[in-house]
Amino acid sequence: MATGRYVHQTGCWDNAHPYHGQVESWAHILRKAGHRVVSIGKLHYRNEADDAGFDEQIMPMHVARNGGDIKSLLRNPLPGGKERSKLAEQLTPGGSSKTSYDSQVTQRTCRWLQEVGVKQDKPWVLFMSQVSPHPPLTAPSEFFNLYSDADIEPIKPAAGSLHPWIQQFRNTRNDDDFFTDETRILALRNYYGLCSFADYNIGLVLKALQTSGQMENTRIIYTSDHGDNLGARTLWSKCDMYEEAARVPMILAGPGVPSGSVCTTPTSLVDLYPTVLEAVGIDPKAHEVNPRSKSLWRCAVVDDNPDRVVFSEYHAAASPSASYMIRKGRYKYIHYVGYEPELFDLISDPGELENLAGNPQYEGVRTELEAELRKICHPEEQDRRAKARQQDTVEQFGGRAAVEQMGWLQGTPVPGEEADPWR
Repeated sequence: MATGRYVHQTGCWDNAHPYHGQVESWAHILRKAGHRVVSIGKLHYRNEADDAGFDEQIMPMHVARNGGDIKSLLRNPLPGGKERSKLAEQLTPGGSSKTSYDSQVTQRTCRWLQEVGVKQDKPWVLFMSQVSPHPPLTAPSEFFNLYSDADIEPIKPAAGSLHPWIQQFRNTRNDDDFFTDETRILALRNYYGLCSFADYNIGLVLKALQTSGQMENTRIIYTSDHGDNLGARTLWSKCDMYEEAARVPMILAGPGVPSGSVCTTPTSLVDLYPTVLEAVGIDPKAHEVNPRSKSLWRCAVVDDNPDRVVFSEYHAAASPSASYMIRKGRYKYIHYVGYEPELFDLISDPGELENLAGNPQYEGVRTELEAELRKICHPEEQDRRAKARQQDTVEQFGGRAAVEQMGWLQGTPVPGEEADPWR
């Protein structure tokens, strides 16, 4: 989101190797050009002291202890599952310190727009970030109550056995073992409540922008870093390439963007880098860092490439090896290093229930999409690089035995709270 580069290009393999300004971001470029660049809320970088490009970080939320969940670096072999699940235990409606934090972030954002933004003589860029609807799944009561009587059923697990890579991941991220049918429904009610809470906060920000007189000349980008399985495939996480975890919103609004239109060209978070630069009048081509990223302002007007290739990768917690995703047109290809791949037709099978990778009729599609992956990176080599870096960090913390005893962090604390690892 910050640099326009992929994970294997930045070396930010996981939360224990967070961004600390080591690669130039759009914020650095904008600041050099004399624009006011401010963040309010969650960044999840290393710490506030690092120069990440912002003139100011207001109420920043960064990874715990400068490195997050160290136990998640253990990948060969993977550690055993949790003995307790914070996710499954913290479901009582009423909100949490994270929803309180989001409310404060929203208030500060509204105040900044009305008191600071109006005084700028050059285009400003404000990055506002909430935690919600991230766990803990406890929504403020007034938002939980919107769904307290809704007819909700738990997401049904996919038929058949899990892919072997996913099964190993699930053995370590075993939160579903601690849920019942009743608590699964309670978790979903809270999740939907948190989505409505997040929407409400965005509404307050847009209202503040409107009343400040800046709505008509402000461009807005709304997106997220990941989704959540929410019990699908017995997974409660965000670390796989299935649609419920990997697909995120990308909504643009403002001058030059047609209202109510839908663009079918696939986009990626690396597209934010050139998009933000162009929004304030800087030519993205003068700072191109990834030829596969593109500014989305033209895309919002001219839906010109529905077969565009987009890429994602994962090297972090609970993964036995690197996983990669290639999306092109109607097909999604998931490549697991050391395991058979998965291939899905998202038009005929939007739930990704039928793996076509072994079907001879789709051999050409599988070969084509694997070739697209290898144009972007060498999957096996990047897997080796990530694991070597992670092992180095494990050794810095005393080796595997010492890290095994550290417990799972199970969530980043908000500013002012201490990290609370669980076994």
